[in-house]
Amino acid sequence: MQSSRAANGGFLHTRARPEIRLLHCCARTHMDSDTIDQARDLVSGGIDWDYLLRRAHYDRMMPLLHKHLNAVCPRAVPRTVLRVLRDRFLANTHRGSLLALELLRILRRLEDHGIRAVPFKGPVLAISVYGSLALQEFADLDMFVRRTHMRATKELLLVDGFKPVQEWPSEHHFSPPSGQFSLDVHSSFTPRSFPFRLGLDSLCKPLERVSLLARDVLSFSPEDVLLILCAHGSRHFWARLRWLCDLSELVLSRESMDWGVLLDQAGRLGASRMLSVGLLASHHVLGTPVPKEVLQATESDGTARSIAVHVSNLHLDDTPRFPQLHMNPLVIRMRERLRDRIPGYLGILWHAARRR
Repeated sequence: MQSSRAANGGFLHTRARPEIRLLHCCARTHMDSDTIDQARDLVSGGIDWDYLLRRAHYDRMMPLLHKHLNAVCPRAVPRTVLRVLRDRFLANTHRGSLLALELLRILRRLEDHGIRAVPFKGPVLAISVYGSLALQEFADLDMFVRRTHMRATKELLLVDGFKPVQEWPSEHHFSPPSGQFSLDVHSSFTPRSFPFRLGLDSLCKPLERVSLLARDVLSFSPEDVLLILCAHGSRHFWARLRWLCDLSELVLSRESMDWGVLLDQAGRLGASRMLSVGLLASHHVLGTPVPKEVLQATESDGTARSIAVHVSNLHLDDTPRFPQLHMNPLVIRMRERLRDRIPGYLGILWHAARRR
């Protein structure tokens, strides 16, 4: 299947303020000549730099904004803005390296006790999709272990000085002795109120290995990562631009994506709509190069099209207001199967009853 990134980013940019359009131009690892010209025109036309920095901070896009403004039009950007971006970039690079080292230490510790953990998002996604720990902001470490290994994993972390912060049946959050990040250990990718039943025994493809700081670590296949990103983004209503950027860069970085296997697996998991919303929203906002055949399949779901337009419009608003998790019917409607929506509806009733 052939695909290419839509010219000048997405399709709805003309109605957004210039700062948002500029941020969307920078929401990629590489700019083509058309996008470079658009970015330069936007900067020369006048930018509210304080607003741009606030928006980039919220969307976790500071590293890419630094990369591209520094390369495309550094003389047109105020020195104070470049200094802020440089300082944030250096701090993010340092933090990313430290978290990657800590992840490797934890994985080695678990492996020594016969526990196979699979990291996802965070350093592994930064390396495999962005090609650098410096270009993606991440504050936490996430890993997946089998449900049967959750207790042993917790015991080892407690011995190492980690403190439990929050615990659910399928997700435990820990704080390290330094208290500088959160370690999230999952046996499921979403909570029971937003079921997504992808597990180590039901993957699209076998686990792969990714080189992280010269050491090989386990990773999910691109097809499974794409499903995981869509599940995560759907659960949080794609509230940050970086989540759409993650999806877009993953598609760009893997020309060999097996779309047929991906669509089949999404259908089996009841995740076709989550996949469709993510691909459509990313395509609309960032011009993600989704193959024509896949776009046709995703657009066949009218509800997915409607939700994707809503997500896209929120990313073009001056002050986007995203729905509260699990409390908005749009979030629940991300699932196409009634049995998967019922836990969300029950959650709304439960929260409504508590407010009385």
